[in-house]
Amino acid sequence: RGSSPSREVVGGLTTFLAMAYIAAVNPAILVEAGMPFDAALTSTCFGAAFSLLMSDFFDTMGGVVAVGRPGGFVSRFEHAFPAFLIVAGIPFTYSITDGIGLGFIAYVIVMVVLGRVREVKPLMWVASLAFLLMFIVQ
Repeated sequence: RGSSPSREVVGGLTTFLAMAYIAAVNPAILVEAGMPFDAALTSTCFGAAFSLLMSDFFDTMGGVVAVGRPGGFVSRFEHAFPAFLIVAGIPFTYSITDGIGLGFIAYVIVMVVLGRVREVKPLMWVASLAFLLMFIVQ
């Protein structure tokens, strides 16, 4: 499949370090929000384990999925741009809801601009309009 032992080792080490980083940083964030450290660490580890098991059962790739791989979810602009707005919007607006709303609205706008309106699901239209209304009312 175009790989080598050294490439697999580097990929495995990179994945391990990314998961270890999440297991260290996420509890620290939750502690700052007022959650006890033991509960934050336990919930983070159980959440990661549950997600890994679910991806093993339901995903054809299995394991930790690298969403930025060529041909993957975030390598397509119509997914990458809204995902970026969510990740950037949450800390800038100090609100998870606002960040997610930016991503929903951006996805619909991108799909309209690309001429792929029919691919946008009805629930996405409803959610995007609800977020847009929320932003107008705020």
